[in-house]
Amino acid sequence: MKKVFIGAILSLFVVGFANADVLDFTGLNLGTHLTIDLTYNNVDYHVAAGKLDFKDVTTGQDLVTVCADLTENLGGGNQNYGVSLAPPDNQFPGGDKAAQIVANEFNLATTWQQQAGLQLAVWDALYNNNTSFDLTNASSPLSITNWDGTSIADQNSINAYAQQYYAGYNMGGQCLFFNATTPGSNTVNGGQSQFAPVPEPASFGALAVGLIGLVVRRRAK
Repeated sequence: MKKVFIGAILSLFVVGFANADVLDFTGLNLGTHLTIDLTYNNVDYHVAAGKLDFKDVTTGQDLVTVCADLTENLGGGNQNYGVSLAPPDNQFPGGDKAAQIVANEFNLATTWQQQAGLQLAVWDALYNNNTSFDLTNASSPLSITNWDGTSIADQNSINAYAQQYYAGYNMGGQCLFFNATTPGSNTVNGGQSQFAPVPEPASFGALAVGLIGLVVRRRAK
């Protein structure tokens, strides 16, 4: 009976993410990001690579993410999102790889160099869909064209972290995909989609144990 009860709670938890949400971008996670020039399909993008902070207007909670859409700008103010656990392979060649990288490696990236490496690994997976990290090949759809003054030491460090995190693409696991949508519909409106890790089981496992305790206590009475 307890296993069934726990399963029901976890099912409700997962189903709760298949919905709509409203996010408000509040700033860069560490205040310092890698600024870099990337070329995707012969189009140049000047971007900052690292984790982003949002306020979830729907739940009132803070949320930390990484960009899941290099080609779109980060919208200001409240942005409507559809939230899903499904890897977005229908939108990106390496959506499943990128989702697994976030699921497995997100919490390891705590310095700005690590966060930059995580973001580059996610973008490389999304758009190049390789079996290992490589943004140095100019013939790939996505490649680095300018490190914008970043020191050689930091470049080497960021590349090493990106290589490390990229290995997480085949470890299984899922993450949340926040897909920017037009209010009241499921169509993309040009906002920047985001990835965030699914909360660890311990965070809602404790809730399940507490609820089970209440049930057991009530039965004892």
